[in-house]
Amino acid sequence: MLSDKNVGAKWGDIIQKAIKKTSYTNQDTGEFHEIKTFVNLQFDDDEGYLFWKSKSYVKSFLDTMLPSTLTWSERGKIEHLRHYILKDNQLLVYRSNNCAKPVTHLEMMKMFDLSEKHTKILIKKCKELSIMKEVEIAGITYLVYSPIYALKAKRISLTIYLIFQEELKKVLPPWVVVRFMDQVNELKPNLKIID
Repeated sequence: MLSDKNVGAKWGDIIQKAIKKTSYTNQDTGEFHEIKTFVNLQFDDDEGYLFWKSKSYVKSFLDTMLPSTLTWSERGKIEHLRHYILKDNQLLVYRSNNCAKPVTHLEMMKMFDLSEKHTKILIKKCKELSIMKEVEIAGITYLVYSPIYALKAKRISLTIYLIFQEELKKVLPPWVVVRFMDQVNELKPNLKIID
């Protein structure tokens, strides 16, 4: 049996609806009138169905491709690493025993079936091209993926700005750089960039 809030649902599907409030005020009389309607959050007649294959997504940007100096094989490996970006901070991590652990040289060797030498060459190229940087946060070393090439969150945090400061200054509006610098003066983040 379907309830009123799930009208049109079949086979256990639940239609997510929200209440939309529209307020009207008569300028002459000051009379206030409010209309409440239900809005379908999953399907919009104009825009279509909101498809969530997974809540874990990574945005990439068409105007910022990986450098052409990389081979197709290297590009594929670097693109694959995007799936290991941790939301909000761009750290490369993997899950093990219900906790997030940093993707290290050894993990990359296993992941791509590479020798230690070839793994170090790949990481060195990524660091030289500013695709990734290596940082130490609270005594733990992480590889961090540049938000210019792929972004896991909707926003760039202060920590990410500090790590990729030189690269982001070239693409961010000047007022954003000023706001970040104001935050840096107030907070002293505990991170160290490893060359």
